[in-house]
Amino acid sequence: ELPQSDVELRLAEIWRKVLHIDHIGIHENFFERGGDSIGCIQIAGMAREAGLSVSPNHIFEHPTIAALAAAVSSGLKTHADQGVVSGRVPLTPIQHWFFELQNPDPSHWNQSVTLQANEPVDDDVFKQAVSALMSHHDILRARFRTENGSWTQTIVEHAGPPPVDTFDLTGFPEVQLEERVRERMAFVQTGLDIERGPVLRFGLVHRGRELPDLIFAVIHHLAVDAVSWRVVLDDLERAYDLAFRGKPVTFPPKTTSYKHWANRLRAVADDAAIKGDFDYWRTRKPVSRIPSDGIRGPNTSESSESIRVSLDASHAASLLDKSQRGPGAKLLDFLATGLAEALGEWTQRRSVAFNLEMHGREHAFDDVDLSRTAGWFTSVFPIHIDLGADSDAADRFRYVAEQVHEARRHGLGYGLLRYAGSGAPEAAELLPRLAEVSLNYMGALDRLAAPGRRFTPNSPIDGLRGNYHPESIRPCSIEINGYSDAEGIHFHWTFSRNMHRAETIERVANAFVQRLK
Repeated sequence: ELPQSDVELRLAEIWRKVLHIDHIGIHENFFERGGDSIGCIQIAGMAREAGLSVSPNHIFEHPTIAALAAAVSSGLKTHADQGVVSGRVPLTPIQHWFFELQNPDPSHWNQSVTLQANEPVDDDVFKQAVSALMSHHDILRARFRTENGSWTQTIVEHAGPPPVDTFDLTGFPEVQLEERVRERMAFVQTGLDIERGPVLRFGLVHRGRELPDLIFAVIHHLAVDAVSWRVVLDDLERAYDLAFRGKPVTFPPKTTSYKHWANRLRAVADDAAIKGDFDYWRTRKPVSRIPSDGIRGPNTSESSESIRVSLDASHAASLLDKSQRGPGAKLLDFLATGLAEALGEWTQRRSVAFNLEMHGREHAFDDVDLSRTAGWFTSVFPIHIDLGADSDAADRFRYVAEQVHEARRHGLGYGLLRYAGSGAPEAAELLPRLAEVSLNYMGALDRLAAPGRRFTPNSPIDGLRGNYHPESIRPCSIEINGYSDAEGIHFHWTFSRNMHRAETIERVANAFVQRLK
């Protein structure tokens, strides 16, 4: 049945854009047509711009256009302060986790994106756009300080001058240009200060010779995640375009603030209802170690290397189709099963452990909409997979998927119990520690580079994997960051050459991909 009402027509147009399809019926299920939790965030943000009050959580509850349109018409309500938000903000679980890391320079733990400008950038207009961006997104004005031995977070009301470094490289010989650009990028990476500010910085590079200008955007991980970059880059482009045309800079309505979200988490952490999560986690098996190739030094950022393995477009399409069509099956279930089997073969064990990194916005409360909120929302928790007795692939997949779904139901509780609760510290010690391998699937990163943009990202995965102080201790031994684009699904396996040989990691990574096929 085709959409009829104004709300249905607006929602249908949004769903077509997010799902990249030409037609959608009002009774078709969003998830069965290929949608996922990140798609829910995109739909909610676009619906806001279209004047519809929709949160990602509402799409999970009303996964068809007909049901969602009816709910919108009946008046969905979310908490969204449209003014300037400032003041003290409780640290969220992932921020607590960060401050437990061994890092000689906490201000150097960043994510970044390099943008190519499709026309020359006006310096003054760009600075005006950055100022507007920082005023709109509260977390970009965050400051972190120690008080009585503990870190605290405050959002200041005014951020000060726009943190934009302009570099004119038009006079350098072409053979030196690439090296000079790298030097400027390194300078910007080390220019953040989480205590005094700023927590973001931009480098604007004019290269001349009819080469496009480059914009190097750096944000401390305490204030951003992969989902947030979509929002920040969209708003940067919007602000620049309006300022360039001499118009007032405006943004779509704000969604729930990071401050409100952090306060809601704090309240949940102190609630008696969290006891169910504690009972689950304290009965999990302790996390076992993975093999090493001999310890030749510390597991530092400087010692890290990365290899990439991929599913080509054909195999990726087949996997995505299975994850969308199977009853209750999710892409993460297939990834977790493939990883568990590959780790089991490597370690010669029938039970293995790894961390799942989730974008964290799927835990939103009924009155919370984080679709256009910038910040670090990631939730991380260990999952102990029992591969069970020898069985066929279908039975093994179902067995692993059940364990993944159970762990995910308690994922938010893990972070709250370990890092954000006000209960006894010894209770947190009863929880399993994080594992040595982490899996993070970031979705379709090519959506960052939609056609027609003024600023187009160059290879965003490189910057989103992070740039850290060389002597910082890596939080785990193997980090697996996955993403999809038009060419397939790709996985970067990052490891320390002080702990593993490249051929070892390549063998396990290839075994993982073979199982996905």
